[in-house]
Amino acid sequence: MMAQSPLNAFDKLTLYGNLAGLSADQMIRILNAGFTVEALVMLIESRLPAENLLDQNSARKRKPANDRSQR
Repeated sequence: MMAQSPLNAFDKLTLYGNLAGLSADQMIRILNAGFTVEALVMLIESRLPAENLLDQNSARKRKPANDRSQR
């Protein structure tokens, strides 16, 4: 299994944070206040409607990673 790059992890955190109603600035302030990244992820999960998580996973599975038809 290949490790994800930090950029991908950051992009996902930002995406799911936004879906949970948090801006990037708010997430930075939360981390600066002493929260760990794990605690921030748990906060995002608690605020994220389950259907949004399912929609994101379903969309990812339907679209091939090497699809160049839209370029």
